[in-house]
Amino acid sequence: MWNVTSGRIFTRIKSDLLKNTTTHDLSSGELSVSKLLFLQSRHDKRNSASLVTNGPRGFVHFWNIFDSKHPYAKFQNKDLHHISCMETSPDNDILVTTDAKGFVTVWCIENFCLDGPQENTPEIIHSWRAHIQEITSVSLVVNFNCLMTSSGDCTVRLWTLEGHFVGTFGQPLKWDIYDPSSYQHPMAPYDVLVDPASIPNHPVFDGLNDDEDDDGGNQITSPPSNERIRFQTKQMNDVDIKEILESPTAQIAQSSGKRLRHARLRGEMNGEMFGEVPLWSDRSAYKSLRCYELEEVSPTNNT
Repeated sequence: MWNVTSGRIFTRIKSDLLKNTTTHDLSSGELSVSKLLFLQSRHDKRNSASLVTNGPRGFVHFWNIFDSKHPYAKFQNKDLHHISCMETSPDNDILVTTDAKGFVTVWCIENFCLDGPQENTPEIIHSWRAHIQEITSVSLVVNFNCLMTSSGDCTVRLWTLEGHFVGTFGQPLKWDIYDPSSYQHPMAPYDVLVDPASIPNHPVFDGLNDDEDDDGGNQITSPPSNERIRFQTKQMNDVDIKEILESPTAQIAQSSGKRLRHARLRGEMNGEMFGEVPLWSDRSAYKSLRCYELEEVSPTNNT
């Protein structure tokens, strides 16, 4: 940080996560600090963290510029994904972060590190996936309680702060920002919906906890090999088989849908009954319609 009046260095901050770095870390960009925010509402509070930075290694750091030897707080982003963008409300009550996997997280920082360092993590208000690629920009629309996101997938989308999907700019269906019923919510963007990375963490997908006892009660067990799901099937005897062979229409008479309609139109159901309903033998359905002669009426003269 520089003093713009004198042109001298004001202070220098460095995360302790930069220790034991490897060549891969240096080339991957995970050690970079590409975004920072000043919390303007705390500019006159010397005991508060007034600077927020992203990185390295998917962390968020809160700094006090007057005591920058160590960060006042640091916490991890979801799955340690690199944070691509950050934005805060004018009153600095919430912090919005986006990452390289397209996730958006809204944090409550109203009293976070306001009176000194903290070891806990701020409360997550809402979190959702907005894009399938890295989010390149985020902007708060405070007047409408919304935020806009753009991504490397060439889309720009509008969301409420609760994560409700308003729409994608350029979509055929228009929305009215004053009418929530015109929003796409509860729908989600199709590309996000079908992407495997959008599946939430769950023991069924992640596997069982290795720390659990082998005899624990929360394990998934497969049924014995001799147990099979059996479906009830219709048993046919020789009499039934003979009836089918001698009367090809008997099986069709018990059918429905396209097969029954096809048999009706071909005239194969003459004299057959489907329950109490007769199956007509007409080849065309329109032949059953009743026709009436039209009476010619002379037009009346309007005077």
